Formats: sequence, structure tokens, C-alpha cells
Amino acid sequence: MKLNKREKILVFTLLAILLVTIGYKFLITPFRDNLAQLTSARTEKALQYQQMQEKLQSKARLEEDKQRLNDEILNLAALTFGSLYQEDIILLLNDFIVDNNIKITHINFLEPVKEILVEEVNDEDLEEDSTKNLPTATVHSVQVNYEGDYDGLINTLKKIREHEKKIIIDNLTINNNHNGLLSGDLLLDFYTLDEVNKYIVTKGNVFEYEEENLLKADEGGNPFKEYEIFVEEEEIDEGLDSGPDINADIKNMTLIYGFENENIFFVGEPRDVYGKVSLDTNSLEGRYSNQIQYDFIRRRDHSIANLVFDGEPIKIERQPEILSLSIYSYETNTHNIGLVLIDSKGREFKVPLKNEVRDWGWETIETTLPIEITYPVVLQRIYIESNGFSNKLQGHFSFDKLHVLYPDN
Repeated sequence: MKLNKREKILVFTLLAILLVTIGYKFLITPFRDNLAQLTSARTEKALQYQQMQEKLQSKARLEEDKQRLNDEILNLAALTFGSLYQEDIILLLNDFIVDNNIKITHINFLEPVKEILVEEVNDEDLEEDSTKNLPTATVHSVQVNYEGDYDGLINTLKKIREHEKKIIIDNLTINNNHNGLLSGDLLLDFYTLDEVNKYIVTKGNVFEYEEENLLKADEGGNPFKEYEIFVEEEEIDEGLDSGPDINADIKNMTLIYGFENENIFFVGEPRDVYGKVSLDTNSLEGRYSNQIQYDFIRRRDHSIANLVFDGEPIKIERQPEILSLSIYSYETNTHNIGLVLIDSKGREFKVPLKNEVRDWGWETIETTLPIEITYPVVLQRIYIESNGFSNKLQGHFSFDKLHVLYPDN
């Protein structure tokens, strides 16, 4: 059948409509849907990017605020005492009167008291539980009897006022002795905050003094001279006792290292293991011990915190019967503790001491050394290592009093 011209036009028009419909349904519509999805994804990513930028800016602001607050806290902490002992106060008083024509005849330490550091506190408006959360300071009051001339007293008061940490003169009495000298009482309040120790790290006690700053015996008198004689006589009397000496083994131990200096540095394995070593007044022998705080950062098969000895080599000249080390634990810990020795042939020996610590406080660990060691041997380091993938990542120990017992002892 032959189509006329009009019919052909209609057929072509129908085919064109079909092609357009098919193209729109299978081409345009999917492209439009994909474009809408991509546009939505782009908008979502842009929003996430903006949120990340805001978080980064917020983190930077927080770091700046944190640094600013830390600076403010350090500035305030530097003006306040942290730990304070009677010997510190005595040395500080000596520093106040040195080079001044004044002397202290008597010192009386009063019982420390707690004081709430809030102005205008109304006891009726505060409940008993709420007062527990208020900041408190420990006040160490010291009553001092002095004698000296006017210039010496003024210079002493000026030193107290200009001291870097705040000291309050609570009471001052002055008596004229009519011989050019003054005498009287001085009541000083030393405010201490335990929180200061978290921000200001001190080595040993708060103060360190040179011997030349202390009063000489012929200048200020030596009130302990009779005591020294008494001690000597007491030692002589004790020597007459023929009974058994229960501390004989302790006296015969040879001290190898006393942990009295900072010749120890920290080395972590792997290198991201964090730690620090510092002097600590919590000691068994001498004035200091060495304290280590470490963090293995994350769980892994093997992590080690090393206390490496620097400076003069710590030598064990010959085979001892016993080697002992005192360890102070601040917490329960399951990490291995031991020593690493290097003998005269350059061989390394790992000497384990403790695999687990349950009790807090000081504990003296004794062990024997391998017989194959060639002497003299050098103590290279103390190690603390993890036991595989342990959940325990941090630790805190102090070490003191490394002794050996030689056979002839």
C-alpha cells in the first residue's frame, strides 16, 4: 500500500515523537537524576568541609585559650608555695637575715591550718557539702623571736616583702632595749597550695642554697654543737653492746649508685614511647631518688621505657653474691622491670627484677647475676617493658639505692 504525502508526514511525526520520548526517558531523565544526586552530594561535601574548617578554627582557638590559661596559671603558681617543709622555712629565714645585723633567737612552728580562699563567705548561706568544693590553702604560721638593730630589721622586712612568693606578716612587735638594739616577735604566714606542684616542677625541696649563704658557726653560734658530742658518745656506748647486729647485712652492702643526680635520660622503644625522668625527694638513701613517668601510647607487641645512665660509668668490679635495687610503685603495674649490663667483652646481659607490682610503696628487689659475665661490668640502663598487647599503657616508678653484696662482706 502506497502512502500519500500527508500520511508520510504523520508517520514521520509519530516516529519523531517516539524518538524524543525514548531519548527523554532513557537519556535526559537519568542524566537529570544523576545531576541532582551530584549536586546534593556536592552540597553535602561543601557543608562537611565548612564544618571541618569551623572545627579546625575552633581547635586553634581552644589551643590559644589553653595556652593563655596555662600562662596565667603558671604566673599565679609562681607566686605561691607548693610543697613546703620546716627545713625550707628555716633556710628561707636564714636567707632573709644573712648580711643583716639581726639574729633569730627562737623559732616556733604553729600547727598548719586550712583556710578557704574565697572573700566574704557567709557561713549561713553555704551548706556543709558546698564548702568542700571551695579552694583551700594550707597556712604554715611561724613565730620568730628576733634581736638586732633598726636597719637590720627594716632590711629583713624588705626582703620578706620582695620575695618572689607571697609571705604575709601577720603580726609584728618591736621592743626598744635602750642599748641601740631592738627585739620582738614576728608572725609569718606561708600559704601553700598542693595544686601548684602540678604546674611548677621542683627538684627536691622548694629551695636550694649555697653553703656560703648559711650563717657560719662563729657568727651565729652553733646550737647543735652539744648534740654532735652527744651523738659521738652515743655511738661509743652502742659500740660496747655485744648483742647481735640485725642490720649487719645492710651495712655490708656496697652502694653502687645512689640516684642523687640527673645523669639519667629517657629513651623509648619504639621512638614514639613518651616518658620523663626527674629527681624525687621520696628516697630511701640520700636526698633524692630518680622518678620515671612513661606512656606506651598504644597497644602493641613490644614497648620499652629505658632509663639510660649517662656520665661516669656505673661499674660492678667483681662477681657479687646479691644485687639489689629499691623500687617505689605508685600504682599496681604488670610491666616487666629489669637491668641491662654490659660486661668487659661487650656482651649485653638482661637481668629481670620484677614482673608484676601489686603493693604501693618501697620494695627492695634482690637478684643474682649470670655466672657467665666477665667483670668488670657496667650498668647501662633500667628497662620497663610491656607484656604483649596489654591494656596497661602508663606507669610511674621511683628508683633508689642500687647495692651489691660481695662475697668477702
